Amino acid sequence: MKMIKKIKVIVLVACILLSVPVVSFGSVADTSGVNGTITEGSYIYFDSTGWDNNMHIYCHVREIDGYSFYRWQSGNERCDKVKENLYSYDLSLLNNGTDIKDGFKEEKNYYVVFSNNTGSQTQALTIGLKCIGDTAYMTSNMVENPYSKDMSDYECVWKTNNKSFGPHFEITSSGSVIGQNFAPNESGVNVIGDWIKSYYLKFDKEEIIKILSNAMPKLSFNKFDYISEEIDYLKEKRCFYSYDLTDIEELLTKAFNLAYPSKISKTTAKIKAGGAVTLKVTNGTVKNWITSNKAVATVSKGKVTGLKKGSTTITAKLSTGKKLTCKVTVTTSPKLSKSSVSVKKGKTITVKITGKSSFVKNVYTNTKFAKIISNTKATSITVKGLKKGTTTLKIKVNGVVLKLKVNVK
Repeated sequence: MKMIKKIKVIVLVACILLSVPVVSFGSVADTSGVNGTITEGSYIYFDSTGWDNNMHIYCHVREIDGYSFYRWQSGNERCDKVKENLYSYDLSLLNNGTDIKDGFKEEKNYYVVFSNNTGSQTQALTIGLKCIGDTAYMTSNMVENPYSKDMSDYECVWKTNNKSFGPHFEITSSGSVIGQNFAPNESGVNVIGDWIKSYYLKFDKEEIIKILSNAMPKLSFNKFDYISEEIDYLKEKRCFYSYDLTDIEELLTKAFNLAYPSKISKTTAKIKAGGAVTLKVTNGTVKNWITSNKAVATVSKGKVTGLKKGSTTITAKLSTGKKLTCKVTVTTSPKLSKSSVSVKKGKTITVKITGKSSFVKNVYTNTKFAKIISNTKATSITVKGLKKGTTTLKIKVNGVVLKLKVNVK
């Protein structure tokens, strides 16, 4: 009789152990079954510390910009209690969802929201297969509910996979940005596009520009090319049936220019004749560069070269029509390294021209006593003596006339 009771006790203990999921804080290997389904026993955990009077905890998994696997707080979303303040949910239950019937796909984007029977819920938390075996817990932060500014959600993070997955980036109904994480296959283009789909008709244009300009830096929407990607995304979501995408593109452009104003690298610069400075424009496409005084300085693809003493305004005209300027002062003019030289008849001597760019042509004035035999772009001139006597040669550089006294022996 005692033996039978002992066997019954052993069987009862075994049944209890089998009915309670094993708590693991590492990834579970081989979680994918046939056709990409998740194998039974692929648990995620939720630490409900901070919530009181929990009769039930629910795990709501939803495809970002898509459907939920099950109706909110339905029976298939109910978690099992492991111990005080710790609950588990078997992701294999997602294999046969009512709205998503093809299971949890790693190439798609999902988030999870935990909630209880008293109306509390967490912020959306991105989730992937790597989160199997991990525990989500609430921080001390409260965030605006994405659908109602009058409600607050509990910020929630993963204990182990907190770098790859976390509070989902979203733009709320009031235009605020919440969250810190994109899903693995997501970017700011998706988040902004999803907000536009939901709220484009609920705000006036000026409000939309302000909201998007505030959101773009936070969502790393920092390239002008992303605007065309955004339009393609909205086309993919078939928004052209409801919205004017040309109008949306214009709003996105205005928001981007507000978030990332075009800037020129320098607004003032000083260079010497023959010297150069390169100007660059950020957050804008330069259509052409213009100098207000071609005799003082030239400009090509943003490179400004000083020609002679004076000031000029360099203008970068952008594709948007906006103009950015830089005042450039050239502090010196070209000059000769020597003001006078002596040379024997039939011989040559070289004199340097300082402050001269090689692309500028010189104009030479020779005499019967001596002549300059260098090419017109030379930065050093070669003088040849022709006849005994003293003479003055003239070299015109950028409108500046340089004089060289030559004594031919």
